Amino acid sequence: VAASAKCFGAEFTKKPYAFRKKMTHFVKFLFVFNLLFFLGGVITITGLQKEGYFQCNDITVMLGEDIWEHAWARIDGNLKRGALVYSYFNGVYRQNGTHDGRPIYQELRKSDDSYYETKIPA
Repeated sequence: VAASAKCFGAEFTKKPYAFRKKMTHFVKFLFVFNLLFFLGGVITITGLQKEGYFQCNDITVMLGEDIWEHAWARIDGNLKRGALVYSYFNGVYRQNGTHDGRPIYQELRKSDDSYYETKIPA
């Protein structure tokens, strides 16, 4: 009943066919343009992600003072049980290459931000 009031009974004149046809073409063009624009953006960003453009170069890790008493660790291919002290892994890690498309981070010295030397035991 409320929608049948006189103010809701406005009639709109129909636009000529030529105008409606032009608007239809314009809307289709706008849709295709937006589709191509956003699809191009997604393709560009995906390509940059695959190349590692958005990866972090340095990561700062602060794990706290917790200790996991009965942790399992694989050392030299053998499973061993012991305490895992999280604070031992605090520090700055820098990306040093990739493996299967994933970044490899290597721990830096806390004194001068250089890589630790690999020493081979005698």
